[in-house]
Amino acid sequence: MFRMRKIVKKRAGKKGARSISVIGGADGPTSVFVAGKVKSRKNGDKKEQERERMLQEIIDRIVPGKRSMEEVCAYLKSELGAEERELEDRRRECMKYNILCRYFPERLPPAPEIEGKHTRARVEKWADECRSRVERIQASAENLDLDMDLRLFELPLVVKGEKIGCFHVEMEMYTGYLSCDWNYDIGDRNVDQRDIREAGERLMAGIMRYRGLASEDIENRTPEFWNYITMEQYLGQR
Repeated sequence: MFRMRKIVKKRAGKKGARSISVIGGADGPTSVFVAGKVKSRKNGDKKEQERERMLQEIIDRIVPGKRSMEEVCAYLKSELGAEERELEDRRRECMKYNILCRYFPERLPPAPEIEGKHTRARVEKWADECRSRVERIQASAENLDLDMDLRLFELPLVVKGEKIGCFHVEMEMYTGYLSCDWNYDIGDRNVDQRDIREAGERLMAGIMRYRGLASEDIENRTPEFWNYITMEQYLGQR
């Protein structure tokens, strides 16, 4: 039930090469509890009640306390053996874009809507407007006049004692932005994709649990809150 939403990018080229990015956000884990329409209102109420009950059980186990970004950096280095890396221009642009969307929505242009009946022409026009909006946001992110301290950490992605790729942690020290992704190249090795996914998710879950949540995150149900809830459920199933 509690599945983390991911954007999975499969890169063409060398056999076995893969890159997985996990992007947290308010529209990600939040959907765990609100997504899906049901035919029966009665059944829908029961499912909603069950989701709320499970959510409350996790919340009741949380001890509020959020570590600083500096403490998370120290944890990555000392406990996980991560090393800080230089940010490539493309990754830097993507980070700024994500930070703008997550923390400064008031700076975003309004989202386009489909007016009237959803005809093919109107849907295509809407899609074009959405693409144009993304381009405008990207341009705004590149010229963002905010003081940012962007960091990138890298550590090995290990499956069954063998390093098969790299795990990355993106951080912005002032906003508290934190995002993880990993890439790997299994080549001709016999490695189960599920084991790779579990290795990446376990690393990410441990980082989020270490960071913790502030009381404000719980009360306001921030993006960090929903990411944390998803990771707690993941750890509880292992």
